[in-house]
Amino acid sequence: MYSAPDYKDCRMHNNAITTATFRISPATYASIIMRQWLAIRWWAVAVLPLGSTAVALATSDIRYLMLALVLVCLVIPPVLLIVYYYYALDTKARVNIPLHTVGCDGHTLTISEYANPQPDTADDSDNSDDTPQPESAMPDGPPVAVTEIPLSSLHGIRHSRGHICISLDSSPIPPQLVVPYKAFQSSDALRKFLAMIKN
Repeated sequence: MYSAPDYKDCRMHNNAITTATFRISPATYASIIMRQWLAIRWWAVAVLPLGSTAVALATSDIRYLMLALVLVCLVIPPVLLIVYYYYALDTKARVNIPLHTVGCDGHTLTISEYANPQPDTADDSDNSDDTPQPESAMPDGPPVAVTEIPLSSLHGIRHSRGHICISLDSSPIPPQLVVPYKAFQSSDALRKFLAMIKN
């Protein structure tokens, strides 16, 4: 079902490095955003259930414990969904959705977006994290859009469970370009890419 990635697109010429074609699934992007948001604002999620539990223990009233369970099971998950949509629908974050490659020449980060190929089987889904794409799903034509971002305008780099997260603005939880380690042909290409964007 999944063949080895085709790295004919993953090249290094004139000291430039380009990844294989990939896309980031909504689930992957959501987990990255939620980890960052909860690391900064964990108290906003915990204060009401913990306060309600403390009142239940102090007063021996089970109703406050039931309130804490309602908050944890029925109120907090939709709030977190709203947080996800707030950050995921940022126009700068849309570069993660279509098939694309990311290249760097030491001065500019280039994102080349491709038209999505039609799925071969019913098992293919937009929600699967196909990074990098199987050979059968590689784009045939030229990129439909190319975005160039000067490296001087990037606002930070973090690593998150096998992904490079490149911040595209300076907000506390910025829109991010997410690049999986697997999109690089080798660990040497990954190291060179990181060295270029960190300088």
